[in-house]
Amino acid sequence: MKLYVFNPDADMALGNNEENYMAPATIRRMAEDLALLPIWYARPGSGVLAPSAYNADYLKQMQQLFRLDVHLVTEPELPDYADVRVMPWGWNPAIRKRMLKGGVLERNLPTPDALDKYRMKAARSNALAFRALFYSNKIDYTCGDGCCLVEADGGTTAISLDIIGRYKEGCVFKSLWSGSGKGLCWCRHGFTKNVSDWCSRALKENGGFVMEPIFDKVEDFAMEFYSDGRGKLLLSAIPVLLRMTRGLIVVISLLQMGKWRNGFSNMCPLKHLCAYAI
Repeated sequence: MKLYVFNPDADMALGNNEENYMAPATIRRMAEDLALLPIWYARPGSGVLAPSAYNADYLKQMQQLFRLDVHLVTEPELPDYADVRVMPWGWNPAIRKRMLKGGVLERNLPTPDALDKYRMKAARSNALAFRALFYSNKIDYTCGDGCCLVEADGGTTAISLDIIGRYKEGCVFKSLWSGSGKGLCWCRHGFTKNVSDWCSRALKENGGFVMEPIFDKVEDFAMEFYSDGRGKLLLSAIPVLLRMTRGLIVVISLLQMGKWRNGFSNMCPLKHLCAYAI
């Protein structure tokens, strides 16, 4: 059986990378309020980890209305589901410790080494690989030129001002791991001491950060990728609407991506990517 867990602090916990990480009170409250969110995507016959006091009645109503084949599992009941397969919103050392302490068998949880590899794949720097694929395949209606990864040079934790000079209209620095709008440093008025200190701290703590120009952004959107089990990445069948700054509506349907290989430069090109201006 699968046990789904909504842990919205997943990205923030990855940035901290400590098993004793505790999310801010607002994020913990969000996790409690939206604990039943996985009922809408959980596999039939699965459980969803949530407090029962104020969730049981709501789940019962949703089961009657939508015939949902899921059931509620509370934290004290975890030992009864020791052999369950945990499906969190995102893995990190903190959620692993929580499940292990709750009674889930260690063999059913990712190893610390696997979590380290997962963390590297979840780093913001990996998004640069997708940008490279878009540009190498000359995909229309995409932006992102000028984004780069700044890495610490050995023991150096200072950033060259030559890099800053590329972005006359301002730039934004992004931590390799962050969530909920955290981990961003906006550089709109020159390379001030606060900006310099942020960069030095990011280089020292994470070994690098992503640097982007400040785009004329109108709206955020997200695409959900999943694996087909044979080494290919697929996008959810639901098309994504992206409103562009030129007033166009673009529907991007990414049906299939090339197989991941070692390193950004060895990734297979995108296939079957269509963009339509409506």
